[in-house]
Amino acid sequence: MVWNLQKQGKPMLSNRTIPTDSRWWPCHLDRVVEGVLIALAVGWCAMRFVGLDHVPAGLSTDETLAGLHVECLGQTGESADGQPWPLFANGMGGGKYTPTYLYSLFAWTRLFGVSIASLRGMTAFLSIVTIVGLWLLTRHVAGDRAARLAVVAAALSPWSFQVSRLAT
Repeated sequence: MVWNLQKQGKPMLSNRTIPTDSRWWPCHLDRVVEGVLIALAVGWCAMRFVGLDHVPAGLSTDETLAGLHVECLGQTGESADGQPWPLFANGMGGGKYTPTYLYSLFAWTRLFGVSIASLRGMTAFLSIVTIVGLWLLTRHVAGDRAARLAVVAAALSPWSFQVSRLAT
């Protein structure tokens, strides 16, 4: 079906018609764009693990202290402060390392060793787990398409990428 744009019986734009049974864009263009965005998001998630030992250069003091606590726990059963299997380990500037982070990092380093890449690798892995969790939550609340777009936004976020490369 095709209709003319009319205003009070006169065509507004001469010889222009708008098809009402089709869309302006090809039918599957939105799915192609979605597919490309999802492919970019998957690639960006994989990039979180590339060069973890080089970028950013060196370790921050928080990363170093977390690694030191974990290595001391592995060797002596005490934190770097000498506390046996602490609930909270002392961090820089009066901060604390929570048991969830400390003992997850301990288990991670028992699997992958203590190195810059392995300390940062756990955070990169947990960022991927967070993105998958976001997908599950958004899919449950708002549907499949909203979930795909939320995952793309989370995966391509520069903030999310940068934080996933730090072991803090």
